[in-house]
Amino acid sequence: MKIGRPPTNPAEKLRVKILMTAMNMQNESLKTGYQLERYFNPERLKYIDGETKRSGKWDHYRKNGTKPSSSVLVKINKEYPWAYAYYESNLWKVLQCGEQSKSYWSEFYLSCNAELQRICYRFKSYTAGDFLKNKSKKQKSLDKLFKIGTLDALACMIALLRESIDDDSPFEYDAIETAVFNMIFWNIGEAPFFQHLEELYEFLLEHIFVNEDHKFRWLRSTPWTLTQKNVYDRTSTNNNNILLAEDIGLISTRLEIRQFIYWKHKGDNHLIVKEMAEALYQNEYAIPDSKHGLKWLIKKLNKTRDNDQKLSLDII
Repeated sequence: MKIGRPPTNPAEKLRVKILMTAMNMQNESLKTGYQLERYFNPERLKYIDGETKRSGKWDHYRKNGTKPSSSVLVKINKEYPWAYAYYESNLWKVLQCGEQSKSYWSEFYLSCNAELQRICYRFKSYTAGDFLKNKSKKQKSLDKLFKIGTLDALACMIALLRESIDDDSPFEYDAIETAVFNMIFWNIGEAPFFQHLEELYEFLLEHIFVNEDHKFRWLRSTPWTLTQKNVYDRTSTNNNNILLAEDIGLISTRLEIRQFIYWKHKGDNHLIVKEMAEALYQNEYAIPDSKHGLKWLIKKLNKTRDNDQKLSLDII
């Protein structure tokens, strides 16, 4: 029998690397292993014959994704809670490689907030084998997750996706996969994920999504055929669209950004972007009354805003 530590789950390596990147976003002086070690473990630095001697463990955290000790993680959480929140995200629970039991997924849903739990349980209450019969009801649940738009909502989608493999439901898998495909590039296009975009996308292809040889693929070919450049271009375009919406005053808060993403997806994407770009370069832009264009989007955004926060439907 082989004795030793079990191999580290690849998801855990990504998790640590993204944590290190998130800390650097909060503190630009924490970019290298030396800087991290000097900040968190200055007592480990030794100066011998004019040279700095150090353990180098922070280099392993940053470059290799080696898991820090619990005491180190406690320090990080205390000093950089915003960065640590990415490490604690429910997303890592659904990205663990290998088959997971039904109890594992049940525990995952229980770890989500009440609203996400209700949506997931509602989705699961419709039998997978009767997917075509319950398609519209299940799609409503997926739309609700997309509209919430958070990392935890994406994690719920991926959990449902992976469970559908175990339930041997290709139609259900296809519907959830489409929802994930539409949503995920908005999430992984944000920092600190964006800085690990290539590695993260390769991980998803290898460990999470079923490949072209899988038995489910008789229904349709895999949508995950994007090259790394395609992924970079897609996420960059998404980020530019958000910046454009901010520049013309459509959105400002995180909630408003998520609502914008959802309704833009539901509307005429190209027309909305075209009209936003036109508005950017005019002092007073008369919003066209086009079908599923910018005016339609603003009407949707206004539904959830207080009267004093509603946007004009005539001029930007």
